[in-house]
Amino acid sequence: LDSLPEEVVYSIQPPVNGKVLLKSYPVNKEVLQFTQAQVNGGLVMFLHKGLLDGGFTFDISDGENVSPGHFFTVMANRLAITLETKQDLTVCPGTIQPITSQNLKAVTNDNVTASRQVLYVIEEPPRFGKLVNAEWTGSTTDRLRNFTQSQVNAGGIFYLHEMPQVPFWISQDAFSFRVISSPAATELLTLLVSISFEATCPQRSTRLWKNKGLAVSEGQNATIDNSVLDASNLLAGVPESNRASYDVVFLLSQLPTYGHLSIADESITEKYPYFLQSDLNEGDLIYVHRGSALQPDSFSFRAWLWHRSQALTMHPQEVGTLVISETFNITVRDVNERPPQLMVHTPTLHAAPGSAVTLTPVYLNVVDPDSTPEEIEYIIINKPSGFLAHHHDRAVPITRFTQRDINEGSLMFIVNENNGTDSVLLSISDGHNPAIFTSLVVYVSPKILTVVSKKPLEIPQVQNQASLSPDHLMAVSEKGQAEVLYKVTRAPKFGQLRINHKAVEEFTQKEVNNEEVIFVFTDFFSSHDEFWFLAISEAANATGMVSITVKPLLRIQQGILWPRGTTVLVNTQVLDANELANRTKSVPTFKVREAPQESQFVKISRDNESQSLPIDVFTQNDLNEGLIGLEVLETKNDSHSFQNYSFQLELVASGVPPAAALLSFTTGAYDPSYPFNATLVKVPRKPKNENMLHPITSTVGPWLQETDASGNNVTANKIVTPRWETEVTTSASPTEGSTVLGFLEANMFSIIVPVCLILLLLIVSLLLLFYLIKRNKTGKHQVQGTSLKAKNGTLDNETFRKTDPNQVISLNTMTPSKVPQSPSTDAEPRKQADPELLQSCRTSNPTLKNNQYWV
Repeated sequence: LDSLPEEVVYSIQPPVNGKVLLKSYPVNKEVLQFTQAQVNGGLVMFLHKGLLDGGFTFDISDGENVSPGHFFTVMANRLAITLETKQDLTVCPGTIQPITSQNLKAVTNDNVTASRQVLYVIEEPPRFGKLVNAEWTGSTTDRLRNFTQSQVNAGGIFYLHEMPQVPFWISQDAFSFRVISSPAATELLTLLVSISFEATCPQRSTRLWKNKGLAVSEGQNATIDNSVLDASNLLAGVPESNRASYDVVFLLSQLPTYGHLSIADESITEKYPYFLQSDLNEGDLIYVHRGSALQPDSFSFRAWLWHRSQALTMHPQEVGTLVISETFNITVRDVNERPPQLMVHTPTLHAAPGSAVTLTPVYLNVVDPDSTPEEIEYIIINKPSGFLAHHHDRAVPITRFTQRDINEGSLMFIVNENNGTDSVLLSISDGHNPAIFTSLVVYVSPKILTVVSKKPLEIPQVQNQASLSPDHLMAVSEKGQAEVLYKVTRAPKFGQLRINHKAVEEFTQKEVNNEEVIFVFTDFFSSHDEFWFLAISEAANATGMVSITVKPLLRIQQGILWPRGTTVLVNTQVLDANELANRTKSVPTFKVREAPQESQFVKISRDNESQSLPIDVFTQNDLNEGLIGLEVLETKNDSHSFQNYSFQLELVASGVPPAAALLSFTTGAYDPSYPFNATLVKVPRKPKNENMLHPITSTVGPWLQETDASGNNVTANKIVTPRWETEVTTSASPTEGSTVLGFLEANMFSIIVPVCLILLLLIVSLLLLFYLIKRNKTGKHQVQGTSLKAKNGTLDNETFRKTDPNQVISLNTMTPSKVPQSPSTDAEPRKQADPELLQSCRTSNPTLKNNQYWV
């Protein structure tokens, strides 16, 4: 209880079933001694090896006392993984379906599944689809090789079904995997996937193989074939050996409104309202639009399997339970009377030698109000040095393509290896209007790629992670690039780069732009980290580095001005990490990494007698209790100028990475008249040989009572005074060049207190004098001609002041007689008068008669 965690040392014997490690970089070190502070910081680990039961003996010491013979028991349990849930997945054809914890859920027997990473490793991928995560961008080559249980729980893993060329009704797929949580792993497991048209699928608008609808021009005809309407998936449900004996009947429940259907020039009417799948396969079904209406049209039908051996009636009867009811939509367009319009007036493309640039509407874009993108056709009419090709077959040049190809991004221009300018002449037509001509100018420029890291990545100290953004990493080329891939060539030392909770060694600029790349601190040993990378693009490559720093959760006072030659109290107004302490449930520690020669931190003594000791480590508790000061030393050169200094500090707390902080301040010459907005624990003494204005040094702890040295300015310098001291005396004399006003402000108490005492004495003296004068006027008796009789003590011929007749004081005639010495007589004899009293009471007026006196 009376030792710091750093002073409590554990000394152990080698464990029998493993070893004790101290977390460090780059390799965790085996140790036989560690401190309580390292245990509190989570730096001490046990690595099991060998027997399940064991442990180690240890002694505890605080540097003075030793407690020996303790034993720490270590019991290891074999880690086991159980697949708690494994339910088959049902997917609609051509759609994407999430894999949730209702399909896959693996748990471990150590009750820490939530924090332990449970990994699914794909051994055999699915055949008719692929596994993707939430970050899937639509690439046909991206396939997921592994995923975690946490991703499954979050709904971030999906099965994507890829439609085959051959129709089917029900298809079975599967993928095999192992569940791994080091060091345990399961046997090979399989999850079945069922793809079926049987159930109504909200992600598809039809249960048929195709039901795309038709577009027809006003008053024109159009063929309805199996490219737009196809029920072949119904036939796929029949065994292949019997499939030729079946067909599909489409019975119309509603005929078109603005046109009619015909087969071989025979109209389909309400009398014979049906057609077959074989009619669609042969392209015999025709839709004829009549009139000038541009309203959409449609027809509804019911489709089912029909055996060819059965005769068809005018109204075929439904056979079986599998009947599909749907609607075929028809879009009527205006007659193609307007020519296509070129939206890009000067098509220009910039590329590097030998690169391949995807052709997008940014370069070529033609709009025709009465034509679809696939009807707008481009024809290359010259032979450029480069060539156009499809993405799936880059080696084969093409001379014809459509606006739809451009919109879908399926074309690319292959640039030759020579610098210069190339040109592609194009003829554009919609098939109904005269062609228009344009040229795509290709500027071939040298390969230039510049990677800009505008600012370091700042990690908030209590969050331990942050996302990369274009402000931290951006690849810039002279003419622009479609995409950039970053490959990490030197990994960070104290953390990892992750995407979707998975460590990665490469990522794209798009992922950086979307802030999907996250840096996470895994080892809390440094406030700085970095990683190096290689940026790869179609045009060029470049290298670079991203710097990573920890942003301290610390409040630092700004605009500090401290006097030289003093010791300033450093409290929570200057440095405050209490929020960090509350959020980490620990006591933050400040370590001085770099200090100027003109200043140093000191530990202030509590007894006012011990000398303050220089320190380079202190805690937030020290700041809260006011035990830390900063000595601002005098400088030899230019003592009257302002000078700037700073301390490099490292802020350390439990469970978070350390952070670098900068305490900056300005120093100036000590002037008691200037409000420095600081508590001065120590101020300079007045040199005997100099006529300087400096208070006598008073060094006491900040836990003592503070007195305002300026008297009327709450922001002025404070000199700390002990509560048990009755008085702290300060002497002052005018400084050379100082003003009278400054002298008065600096010595306010020294002047006011004596002046007040003098004024108080003067007032008391005046009051006493007034009282004496008043008393002399009303209470003195002056006696004239008084003679004392030595023998009997009687007075003869005594006179007193004349009395006012209106006064109620009576005069009594007294007969002088001998005064007896006995006090038992009836009339008390008159005592002999005190000469001093008589002297003070005598007066010259008024004259009284004999035997008369004032009473």
